[in-house]
Order: sequence, then C-alpha cells, then structure tokens
Amino acid sequence: MRKCPYCDEQIEPDAFFCPHCGRETAAESPPQPAPPPDPLPEPHTSVDLLQPPAMEDTPDRKKTFIIIGVIVIPILLCVLISFCCGALTVLSILTGTTGSS
Repeated sequence: MRKCPYCDEQIEPDAFFCPHCGRETAAESPPQPAPPPDPLPEPHTSVDLLQPPAMEDTPDRKKTFIIIGVIVIPILLCVLISFCCGALTVLSILTGTTGSS
C-alpha cells in the first residue's frame, strides 16, 4: 500500500486514481511542499514594555540643568539666610536682648 500524494489516504500500489479524492496518482507528480513561512519577529516581553526608553544626555539637556541650577541655588540660599536672620530676630525679641553690647 502507498499513500495518495493529495489526500494522504492509503491506496493500492498500482492504482491510477485515488478512490478517496478521485485524483490521478500515476500521471501527475505529487504536489510540491510549500516553502516554510518566514519566521515571525520575536515578540516583546512584558519586561521590555515596562522599561522606559533610554534618556540621552544631549547638550540641550545639560544646558537646561545648568540654567535651573543657576536660578534655584541662589533662591534657596536667600531663603535660608532670611530664615536664619528671622530666627535670630525672633530669638532676640523673646530674650529681650539686642545685637549691640
């Protein structure tokens, strides 16, 4: 027994036609196998989706941080100095002392 090249059913070795699908088996060549499909691209894992994109340190980004630092640091120093001076003034009022000797 052999298999029909079209329907894969068992047929007699000398059969010219397949009794199952009716196709001619002796005169026709078996169908050519289909080429394998192109491989699928690798899927993204959930870890890839959760990671933020890499941040590049461009010159514009560095310049922005420098400008922010130049503005914020003096403001923080002024607030700190005024807080300290204000605390000293309140302390001198509470204790009844003046800054002069």
